[in-house]
This record gives sequence, C-alpha cells and structure tokens, in this order.
Amino acid sequence: MPCQICHVFCLLVWKNFQKQKHHKLVLVLSLVLPVMSSLFLLFIRSSSDSNMRDYSIRAEAELLEFSWSSLIDKIHERRAKMTSKQRNFTTNVFIPDIRVAFAPNSNAALRQLMADALGKLSMSEDKIVDFGNCNDMRIHAASEHYLASVCFRNVDDSLNGLPTVLNFAIIMPSELRNYEDTWIGDSWKETTTLMDRDVAEDDEYDEDGYTDYMGEGFVPLQYHISMQFLRATAAKVEKLPKVLMRRFNENPNVLLSEGIGTSVVLLILLGFMFPVTVLTTLIVEERELGQRYMLETLNASATLQMATWFLNVFAHFLITSLLITILLKIQWNGATAAINKCPWPILLCFLISYGCAVTSLIILMASAMRRSRVAMVMAPIIWILLALPLLSKKELLSDGPDVFYGFVTVLLCNVSFSRGLSKIFYIEDYTLGVTIGKYMFYRVSHSDFGLFVPIVCFYIQTIFCILLALIFENNTYVWLAIRVKSLLKRYHATKSAVGGLKREVPAVSFSKTSAQALIEFRGVWQMYSKSTFVVQDITMSVYPGEVVALLGHNSSGKSTIVKMLYGLTKPKLGEIYLSGFNIVTQRKEARKNASISMSHKSLFTEFVVLDHLVFLSRLRGLSKIKAKLEAKALLRYLKLEDWEKSPVNELTSGQRRVLQFLCAFAGGKQIVILDKPFDGIDEQRTSLFYTLILEQKKNRSIFFTSNNQKVASGIADRIFVIAKGKLQAFGTEKKLCRMLNESYRLLIFGNEKCSFRDVYAFMANFIPEMEMDSILADCASFLIKHKYHTELISLIDNLARVKHELNVYSFEVHECSIDDILVSLYTRVESTLEFGQPGLQTLPVSGQEEPAKWRFLIPIMHLLEELRQLLIADTRNWFIPILKLTLPSLVVVWTLSMPYFWHNCRQPGHITFPMSDHGDGIILMQKDSLHGELLVASEEYAKVGVTEVGKSVDITTFIYNYEYKNCLLSDADIMEAVIFSNAQIEVLFNTKWPHTAPDSLAQALNSLAVAFIGGEAGIKVELEVLPFSTIHTLQLHLNIDGYDLIFASCLSFCFCCIWSIPLLHMTLSRDGRYNYVELIAGMPTIVLIVAFLIYDLLVVLLALFPINIAVIFFHWDLLMDSNIHIYSVYVMFLIAACVLSLNILIAIMPISDMPFVYLNVLLAYSLGILVYIAVKELWPFTNPNTAHFLLLDFHPFYALLHNLMRIASISEKIWLCSDRQIYETSVYADQCQTIPNCCDDDAQEFYHLRYLCCVYLLLVVVWISIFIFLKSHMVKRRPRQPKYFWDSDPDSKYDQNILHIMEPSELENTWIHEKSRVSTLERNHIESKALHVEHLSVFFGLRAALKHIDFMVNRYQVMSIFGANGTGKSVLLKTILGIYTPSSGRIISSKRVPYKSKDLECHMVGYSAQEFQTMRSLTVMETWYLILRIRRSKRSSLRTEATKLCKIFGLYKYRFNSLSICSQGVLKRLSLGIALISDAELILLDDPFTHLDIVSQRSMLHIIHDLRRFGHSVIYTCSDTAYSTPALRMATLSYPGIAVIGEREELQQNYYASYYMVETRIHLAELGSPIDFDSQSSEAKEDRAGTTGTLWRRRHQEFSAAFTDSADRWKYLKLCGVIENVFPHAIIKNVSFPRVCFWLSSHMYPMSRIVDTLHRNKQDFHSYSVSQPSVNCVFLSIHSQKHNKDAYPY
Repeated sequence: MPCQICHVFCLLVWKNFQKQKHHKLVLVLSLVLPVMSSLFLLFIRSSSDSNMRDYSIRAEAELLEFSWSSLIDKIHERRAKMTSKQRNFTTNVFIPDIRVAFAPNSNAALRQLMADALGKLSMSEDKIVDFGNCNDMRIHAASEHYLASVCFRNVDDSLNGLPTVLNFAIIMPSELRNYEDTWIGDSWKETTTLMDRDVAEDDEYDEDGYTDYMGEGFVPLQYHISMQFLRATAAKVEKLPKVLMRRFNENPNVLLSEGIGTSVVLLILLGFMFPVTVLTTLIVEERELGQRYMLETLNASATLQMATWFLNVFAHFLITSLLITILLKIQWNGATAAINKCPWPILLCFLISYGCAVTSLIILMASAMRRSRVAMVMAPIIWILLALPLLSKKELLSDGPDVFYGFVTVLLCNVSFSRGLSKIFYIEDYTLGVTIGKYMFYRVSHSDFGLFVPIVCFYIQTIFCILLALIFENNTYVWLAIRVKSLLKRYHATKSAVGGLKREVPAVSFSKTSAQALIEFRGVWQMYSKSTFVVQDITMSVYPGEVVALLGHNSSGKSTIVKMLYGLTKPKLGEIYLSGFNIVTQRKEARKNASISMSHKSLFTEFVVLDHLVFLSRLRGLSKIKAKLEAKALLRYLKLEDWEKSPVNELTSGQRRVLQFLCAFAGGKQIVILDKPFDGIDEQRTSLFYTLILEQKKNRSIFFTSNNQKVASGIADRIFVIAKGKLQAFGTEKKLCRMLNESYRLLIFGNEKCSFRDVYAFMANFIPEMEMDSILADCASFLIKHKYHTELISLIDNLARVKHELNVYSFEVHECSIDDILVSLYTRVESTLEFGQPGLQTLPVSGQEEPAKWRFLIPIMHLLEELRQLLIADTRNWFIPILKLTLPSLVVVWTLSMPYFWHNCRQPGHITFPMSDHGDGIILMQKDSLHGELLVASEEYAKVGVTEVGKSVDITTFIYNYEYKNCLLSDADIMEAVIFSNAQIEVLFNTKWPHTAPDSLAQALNSLAVAFIGGEAGIKVELEVLPFSTIHTLQLHLNIDGYDLIFASCLSFCFCCIWSIPLLHMTLSRDGRYNYVELIAGMPTIVLIVAFLIYDLLVVLLALFPINIAVIFFHWDLLMDSNIHIYSVYVMFLIAACVLSLNILIAIMPISDMPFVYLNVLLAYSLGILVYIAVKELWPFTNPNTAHFLLLDFHPFYALLHNLMRIASISEKIWLCSDRQIYETSVYADQCQTIPNCCDDDAQEFYHLRYLCCVYLLLVVVWISIFIFLKSHMVKRRPRQPKYFWDSDPDSKYDQNILHIMEPSELENTWIHEKSRVSTLERNHIESKALHVEHLSVFFGLRAALKHIDFMVNRYQVMSIFGANGTGKSVLLKTILGIYTPSSGRIISSKRVPYKSKDLECHMVGYSAQEFQTMRSLTVMETWYLILRIRRSKRSSLRTEATKLCKIFGLYKYRFNSLSICSQGVLKRLSLGIALISDAELILLDDPFTHLDIVSQRSMLHIIHDLRRFGHSVIYTCSDTAYSTPALRMATLSYPGIAVIGEREELQQNYYASYYMVETRIHLAELGSPIDFDSQSSEAKEDRAGTTGTLWRRRHQEFSAAFTDSADRWKYLKLCGVIENVFPHAIIKNVSFPRVCFWLSSHMYPMSRIVDTLHRNKQDFHSYSVSQPSVNCVFLSIHSQKHNKDAYPY
C-alpha cells in the first residue's frame, strides 16, 4: 500500500507540473513577477541613506526646564495671530484659556501650596481659580477650557495642614492628552502619510529632540506642586537635593531608517498575487470540471491530491525564493547588495518559510471554494485587502505589546512578511557588525523576538491552514451537519414523501439477486426535492461479459442513475453494488475494479492524447511500459495514431468525446461505465467503437447510457428503457421487438409532384387497416400489422410496378425498429413529454412592424428588459452581487476600525504615577556613596525593581553595552534611570515609551518624600482627561486626518477588484455574443453593452450607500463637510464608468482565455494604486503635481486614489480652517508653501474638470474604440485575388475534387465544381439565393480549417452538412455567421453581407450552437419571455405565447426549471427553439440532434420542415448520416473541403439504385450473450441468472480456448454462412456482430421476396430493414474519409 500511494503521488505531481507548464506564459509570469517586484527594493536601498536618522550627530540631551514661560509665550503668540484672521473661524472651536484651577479650596495650606507652585510657573493670582469640590471644577474646566486643573484627594491636616500622602490629579483637556505630538509642539501640519506621523515628526524635534505637553505643561506643574509639598513638610528642607530631568542620549551606533514603505511591501505582494491567484484557480478548476472526482475514482484520495498540489506549489515558490535571494544578494555594479548584512541562508530561510505559508493559504482557499471564477475573484481580495490596512503599522518601536496586531501577525502571512522584512531592513541600518549566529535573535526590544518570530508565525499559519483544508477536503463539516440533521429529523420528510406515493415502494428481496452480477441496482430511489422522485424503484444487474444499454428520454433520470453509480450522489432508498461492494459504504473497494467515463470537460487538457491515456492507465495500476503499449493499441484500434501528439485542449468537442470514451477502457478494469459516450461522435468512428466494445466485453462488463437508440441496438446485449424515472422495459432487442412491436413500418419517398393522399389510397386497396403515422418532407411513414404479412408482400410487388405513376422514387420496409418501441414507451407514460402537433402549429413569432414614430422607443424597451433580466440573474446567483455591494463597506469598516485597536488611539483612563507595573521595562539606578536621607531615598527607589549600575560606569555606556550583549537594536527596553548623588538627583526617561517622564519624576519625588518626611509619606500623581471640547479635535483621538492614504488605498484596491469582476462573466467577442439569448433574439449589441454599463453603475451607486453608513458609524462624518461626500461619490462614480467601459472594450476583443486576461487587467489596475503610494512616499523627491506625473491620471485607479487624496486634503483644510489654533499652524503647513493661504476659498475648491480631465478624455477614447471595434470585427469584404474571379476556370485543379450530384433538370452525371455551377449557370440569380458561399477558405495561422468551399442554398430548402469529427463543420457555420473572418472568398446572404448592414442585429441569421452556453440564470419560461419581449410581443400575450412555445418544443414540464439544472437534452431543445422561432431567412443549426431523444429528434425535424414551407432556409450539421436523410440537399465535408454535394433524390435514383440494402440482426445461440435472457419469460426476468452463470463460464472458457487466435475470423465466417444459406448472392458490406449489412441485386431479389424470406427465417433474422442503399452508404462509398495528419483541430 505505501508503494502504491507513492506511485500515485508521483503521478499526480507529474500531472500538476504538466498543468502548470501548460500555459507557459502564465508559468513564466508566475515566477518572474514576484522577482520583478523585488527589484524595487534595490531602488529603495540605493536611496535609503537620505532617509536615515543619524543619532551620532545629535547633541547631548539638555536638561528639561520646569517652566511654563515658553508654553505661555506660544499661546499668546498664536492668539495674537488669530485676531487678524478672525473671519475664517467658527464658534465651534477649542480655545485654551491660560488659567489653572484647583479643588478643594477649603484648606489654606493647599491654597498656599498652589499659589507658590503656580508662581514658579509665572502664573499670576488672577489666573488661578479655586473650587469647593472637584466635580464643579471639572464642569467649569470643560466649558471654559482651562489649561490645566488640579484635584487633591484625601485632604487632611496631618502635616502642617497638608496630608501625609499628597495625592493629586492633574486634569487636562482631551485635546492635549496625548502628551507627545500635539499642537503645542508645532506638530500640527498636514502630513504626507496621514496614519503615520514619522515623516512629520522628524522635522518637529527641537534641538533637544523632545517638545510636547509633557515637557512644557504636565511635568513642570507636577514638579513644582511636589517640590512645594516637600519644602512645606520636610524636616530638613535645606538638605533637599536638586532634581534634574533629561532624556536618554541616543545610541550613535544606530542609524534608524523609517524601514520600508507601504508601497514596497504592496508591490511585492502584488507580484505574489499573480501566482497565488493562478495556482488557486488551477486547483479549484480541477474540482469544478470534475477532474478531482475522476482522480478519486483512480485511487487518488482528495487528501493525496491536495498533498501533491502542496508539493508543486511549494516547489514553485521555492524557485521564486531562490531567484529573489540571488537578486537581493548580488552586488550590482560593484555596489553594496540590497541586503548585505543578512546572511543568505537566513534570507533564503525567511523567504522559503513565507513560501510555505503562502502555499498552505493557497491550499486552504482552493479547498474552501468550489468555482474557479469565485476563486479568481476572492484570491486577490483575501491576499491584499486583509493585510493592506496593517502594512503601515510600525510595530518595531511600539508603545507596548499590541495584542490585536500580534494576533493578525500570527494569522496573516502577509503581515508577518511585512514585519519580518522591516526587521531585516532595520538590522541593515545597524552600524555595528552583526554576527550570523545572533542574526535571528536581533530585536528592537526585550519583548520582541527578532526575525525568529515571523518565521515561526509562517509555520503556525501553515499548520493552521492545512488543518482547515483537511476539514474542507474531507467534508467534516458536512458530516457533522448530517449527523445533527439525522438526530433532529430522523428522515421524516423522506419517509412521508415515499409513503404518499400512489404505488407502494416494494420490498426488495436481496436473496433472489445473483452475487455474480458486477453491477447491481436494488430498489433504488432518488429525489432532488421533497416530493419529486427522479428515479423510482430501479432494479437491474449487469453480468460479466455483458454490454447493457440504458435508454431514456431527456431528463428521464439516466444521468442521475450514472451519478449514483459513480458515487457522486447517494440514493435516498435502495442499494447499489459494484463487484459486490456497496458504493455508499464501501466506496473505495467498489471503485477499485471499475473505470468510468465522465464528461469530456473533465479531461486533463495539459496532456497530449497519448500521455492522457498513459496517465490514467498508470493510475489504474499498470506499469509505464504496459500503459504506453495499451494506449497505443487503443489508438491504433480506432485508427487514431495521428492523435498521439495532439494536445487535448486543441481537440474539437467530438474528438474529446472520443478520448473520453477511450479513457474508460484504459487500465484494463473489469467494469466500464459510460455516460452517453457516442453523442456527437461521427459514424465511422462509432462503427470502430462497436468493434472495440464487442472485443473488450469478453473480459468486462460494460454499462452505458445513451440517447442514440441506434447505438444501443448495435452493441447492447440487453437494453433497459427508463421513462419519467421508472423502468419501463428491459431485455434483448429481439425480446423487446417480440413483446412491444406489432407492426411493419413502410417508408415512402416521393418527389415534389407526389401526393401522399393518392399513395395512401392506392395502398389501402391492399391493406385497408393500414395507418399513416407521419409525413416528413418528402417521406411518409405507414404502419402495417404483422398479421397482414401476406398482404404486405402483395403491396410491395404492386408498389414497385406503379411507383413512377405515383411519383414515388423509393420505399423501405422495417420489420422492427427500436425507435418505434422507444416512442411507444415514452409516450405511453403519463407525462408532459408530448410536443406540439407538427404541421398544425404556427410558431408564435412576433416581429411586428412598429410605426416609425415609435421605433426610437424600441432600444429603450430592450434596455429596460435587459436591466430586469440582469436583476433577476443577480438575485439567483447572489454571491458575486452581494460581494460587489458589501465588500467596499466591509473594507471601510476593516480600515476605519484599525485606529481603535492601537494603544496611542485609545481613550486613556486614570493613570497614577509612580506606576506600580512597568511590565518588561528596565529601570536603572546609579548612586554614589550616600548617607542619611538620600540613602533612604535610594533604597525606597530600589523597591520598584531596579538594575543598579556601578558608580564608575557611565549610564549611556552601560545602555550601549546592554544593547549589544542582548542583541538589541535600540534602548527601548530601558524605560527610566536615576542617578543619586550627594547634591542632586538626575532623572532620565526614554521618549520611546509613554508616560516615562511623569513616572520617572514621580518615582524620584516619592522616594524623597519617604526619606525626608517619613515612611508613611508619599507623593502620588494622577493623570485625568476631560471630554473633547470640539468635534474637530476628534482627529487627535484617532490620530488620523479624515480620508487617509491607507483608507483611500484599501478602498481603491477594493474597487479595483469588484469593478473588474464583469470581465469574468462578460464575453462580447464575436464568438461569445451568441452565448447571450438577447443577441440571438435580435437585440443590438450596443444596447446590450449600454445595459451592462448602466446596471453595473447602479450597483456601484448602491455600494456607496453602505460606505456612507460605515463612515457615519465610525464618526468620520464629523470630519467631513457635506460637499466632501458629494465630491467622493462623484469621483468614484466617474472612475467606475471609465473602468467598466474599459472592461467592455476588453470583453469585445477576441480573447480566448478571459480569466488570464482578468488577472492581468487586475494587476494593471493595481499598479496605478501602487504608483501613487510610491510617489507619495518618495516625497519630496517626487511631486505628484508636476506635469509628467499628471499624465499618470490617465490610469483610472491612479486618478481615483489621487483625487480621493485631493478630496481628503480639501476636507482636512476645511475643518482645519474651522478651528483657530489649527488654522494658525496650517498657515505654515508644507502644502501651503505654493499656496499663500490654505484657508483661502481657492484652496478649498475641488476643480472637477481640471482634476478629472484625463479621465474624461480616456472615457471618450474608450467609447470611440468600442464603436470602431464593433464595426471592424464584422464580416469584411476582402479584395478578390485574380484567380478567384467569377470567370475562373471550371476545370481548375480544385474543381476535380468535388463530386456534384445533379439537379433534376440536368441531363447527365458530370464532375463539376459547385462554384462553377452557381457562378456560370445561375449567375443572374446568385444574390437572390438565401445563401451563396463562394470559394471560402479559413486559415488559423498557417493551417487551413476550410479550403475552397463553394455552395448555395435556395429558399424553401433544408441542407445537411455531414462530416467526421474535426472536418470543419462548426467552423463553416461560424464563418457564415460572422464569428470567424474568411481568409479568402465571400459569403452573400439575402443581398447582404452578414453584419455589414446598418442594423447590427443577430436576427438576420438564426443560430443554435453545438453546446448551449447561456450567460443568464433564467428559467425556461423566463427565457421565452425575454425572447418574445425583445421580438416586441405584447405583454398581454407573453404568457400564452411562451406556454405555447414550451409545448411545441417539449419543454412544458421543465418551464420553471433554471437553465443551470436542466439536462443537456432540455438545453438543446431550448437552443433549437430559440433559433427556429427567429424571423431569420437563414437558420444555422450546429449538430442539432446530439443529446436529443428519439421523440425530440422527430419533432425537431417536423418543425424544421414546417419552417421550410414558410420560406426559411435551414442548414444543419451532423456526424451521423441517419440525420442527413430528412434533408433534401446534402453535403459531405472531408478535410479541408467539400467532398460530395447534391440532392438526395438524385443521389438515390442514380447511385446503386439497382441494389437493395438489408440491415438485420442475426441470432446465433453459440455466439450470444453469456446469459440467454431471450429464453426466459418476462415474469422470470433475471431469477435464473445465478444458475446459468456457471454454465456460461464453462462454455465461454472452452470457446476461448478453442478460438483464441482466430475468434473474429471464425465468427465472421459463421455469420457469412448463415446469410449465404438464405441469400446465396448476397454482397456482405459490414459485419458487426450481431448486426450485419448486405446488399442484394434488385434484378435477382425483388423487395417482396427479400421481406418474405426474412420473415420465414425470423428465428435467425430479426429487427431487419430493406431499402435502397442509404445516403450514408453512398457518401462513404463514393468518398472515403481521409484524415490528414496535419488536420487542424478547431
């Protein structure tokens, strides 16, 4: 077993590699784009020196002055400036009042203490306000905007009127509560990166590097109040030391850069986005196409498949990691490498770990998604948008552990990657040497874990994603849901539905069924709704060596039965066994000996044909050599040797069905299951399949479903017939004929003068009870009971003598037809299968002429109808529309909620100094030889937990050594320090931590209080803030500025994703337009395009509504003017119109791989966002307002982000200029250097025409291009080359390649080119023909698909085009239609070249494609509504006409079914109906009878001929000549041109008219089925199967042993002997046991004698037919099909 798993694993890895390299361009881009995106790092590193903060040139930190003089001077200066600018301000502003309040005022000692302390701060007595209690003081402070307030707590008179422990709170306005970076310190400037103030901070440090409210406001007040308390209460005041404060000196060995910008990380992520999306889509596509399940049936479990994909994807990213490592480590042009200090093993390990996490994320996304288009949309969104709001967060120097950010770092690989990359670049700027051994452990602070953390996070993410993927892959959640459902409901609904049926479900007696059956159905029931069973009580068996066919009408349950047999769905009741194993409970064992043939869509298109067969054979257990031999043998058996090297993706649909058929036989499994294997396969190849199946059934059991009763009759040992989910009949064809057939069928073919009424009257003289069954074109069908056999013989003799008088040129006799049996079985079941009565109905086509004055309203009506249909489709396929509506608002919520998770943006509570918990922070203490009170003070200070530094060691030197020893890159671990000496205490604080200044001062002063006052004394200071005074200062709380860059970037990228989605669903190229029912119905293409644009723009407007709600919810509306909302909506709407128009332009281009184009377009759109971010981050080196940068506004998303930031700047200016203090500082903002005053009206105006002129111009250019493209991609008149003139030589070399069958008026047979006939004999009438194709050739590259095609079609004519798979039938129809452009020649239709008239409508030509692929999620009835509405039917009659159409085309039963769940047969009927009801003069039907049952085929033929009588011309293609017979004019295609063309009547009259063709089945007991079911009664059915099995095996073994070498020859001779005994002069044409075909001379054997002889020998001959040689015999005999090895697959 392990060896087998390894074998399958290796095969799957090879298959995945082939799939990856299948699209070589995609593979190359997937490898190169991440590497190219990393090139930007080189540019960043080359210019990084200018961005570094060099602390080695910084001056030593100066002492902090405990004075308010500078603070008061700044406030007075700004108030003076505001006076002259009063006109620009409103009343809703924050105006600080230079007054200080305190409470309570009941204690004189406190009043004196505050007077002395504030006096030190230059505050006069009139600036001091006292209150009786703190609550009143808070009210006044909030309303009157005091600069500071002091609230004393627990006041008593224990120490000179003062409390023993001085506990006071300094209350400050919320506008100043952040301490650092407030308006007091000149920091109110408009910043470039609004969420990241680092750029602005660099310019705002003064010479001491520290300027904030803590230094100028809070700390001086704290100091003086505390010192006055000490002076008032200390016993030895004169010994109080002097207290000094300063910050830490910076480490000169550190060059702190700002790290890497957001644009760099985003560019790298965009580079990785392409391979992530492509690989995710590839994996999801396997499941969507059924390849995943097909591999599961071939011993490859879902877990094993995902494991192989993990290996392939990881190998992909491993190569990418190697390339990026080499790129970053190379010293380009002798310069330093981009990453120099990081050792290449560590860098490679980091990238490989990232690749591992990315791989696991891809596997998880692929496991959770079920549709490739959803994966294509969701992968970029998950990849970019989840991480984008977090990429700019600087965590390296954070103010403490950010739990939220740490959580997302662990879960999101892109955040971990951004953080790890920032650490690498941080270390690169470290001036000292970094050892390799310690590189992974270098960190910013002690709480950080260095580069080791992101790498560990990568593997945590890998494990987490893999576990989730395993849950999704193994359907664990489904299992849990089923278990819960079973506990709650116990299948009550199913049992009640079954119990409510009219017939009781029979109890199946399993003991009666033989265990030797390889396939067994035991009382199987299946339902898809609560009350409707699609399969009812199916019991059947397939035995070894037997071929069993399951026939049924469309939607009868055939595919459902096969799906249950595959194990795709579980039966509601009953059991299914394969090789004795239950397919539900023992799935693995049941599948082990079975091979299946699923849809041709599940073929692996990455292989060539030979490799595909070898791959499947090896998965089924064969060795490589045996698999290759078997594959070649299969291809050689079917004469397909030239297919060996043909890529699967280049095969036509018919050729893919052939390969699908072969796949089931590859590997030599005993059970072969085929689902409609012969649909769409040409006749010659089908005959080879017959031989193959008859050869292969010796050692296998073959079960297949089919709509083609001819196939079942040809090869099936037994036939099961199902109708409406119920088994109607089963048995051999002979048995079915004996039981269900009681009539001969006589077919009469007459010429145009024939009257079938006269023929009927003549025949009624011989057989009065004869019944006329139907009339189709020139053929009438009559039914004659078997009991009138003698009369039939007499009738045939007389009919042969007088046929010319009756204008009858041919007639046929069928003894038993499986077609008739099926029709009787299908129609006798009570159902709505019945079609409208042919010949008696007129199709309700409404192409009414409208008055000229109303014609301009028709496009509007079409537009409204299309909008309605788009809305209906979106309500059903709700995921993508909901995503479009909600994703922008979710992104807004996700982005705007980020600031609330950051520590510096949280509303602080009451903070008490000295703080009791310093976390991991280190406090240093150095002291001299102390004594007395200072010694006590130092001991008290040491109680908080300090690290003592020797007195001979400099504090700064100690910090530097500590950093180096602990692999730290900064002094962030050390919070505070104190130096005790005999005369003074020096307090040091670290500006990288919040609250360190007041805390370090409070620690020192508290220790002095204990030392100089007593052990119970102390000083405690609290920080308290008031609510915001104005709404504008909410900005301080959030630390952002309105629309910030990250918010706008996230929103832009979100729009980039959702506005590109229509590309995946909109196919408006010439080929794809016929996937739209509207265009087929006659809607102009331009109307459909405009409808798409309007609908998508409406969706955009709806998506903007929840965005505004999110803005209001997060209070961003307080920061925005009402005009700002209008500007934003206007910009987004206009850009959306531009982008959606670009999508339409791309969609009408001839693009085959739209998902790949979508991804490239998404990348191109994203680059616009990236370029803008890079331009902003490179400020001031780049100015986005310069002329060459303004040209970038032609990129729609660059323009979107640029204008959103312009609006953000205007919004910022509006509310900045509404506040006096903010206004004064904004006058000197950086942006105002070019504008004299930011607050002028001109600076607050959004010039929409000027700013968006590039977008307007681009929009105009796009729509001009759309119109040009629509015009230029219609069928063109090409210049005629001289040799193609009308008077070309009829005897040219091409003329001799086509056999032309004469018109009735012509006198003799002659070889003549069809082009010469129509151009020479009927030149004056050419343009009056329905269609004239002249010397048409179509080339794809250098290969010809069609060459020298010439034919014409008259009105009132039906023409069939027969050809093998790959001969160009579909290409011919698509060229006539205008989908393909002719390489030479021309097409004339009704005096007009298709699509060159003024009306660019599709109703000129009706068309039904080979595969119906609608772009709408409509029901059948809604489809008819849409078509009739476009055809301008009256609304009042819509329901009536649509119901009538449903009945005519046999769709009434399915009228409320969605097209997505309809069977192929139902879709085919609908497609044919849409084409046939058109008012087109010419109707093209591509393979119209594939997927249709016999009833549908006959009904469609009747409708086609009814249309012919009304003047329509119909051309249809077919792969079986049996479908050519109803057409009056026929042609045969043989690559690359027409081989035979002519009229059927002349063909049958002039070719082989002297012969009769007999097709019959011969019954030979010794060569029959292994179990002779014909010898059993219908009641016994299969009860004797077990007893006969042993006998058959013994007999079969003896037969095989005797005739191993010459079995086929012996069988052929035996059959020939039987025929020659009865007809000695027979010419045997074809032998495919048990069916044979032989010809008899009409001179020796009259038809009456032949029929009588066959009747007398009915024990040997049954199911026979006698006729003149059919069209297929003539076609295939005259021109044998040649398959050129260079034939181009279309």
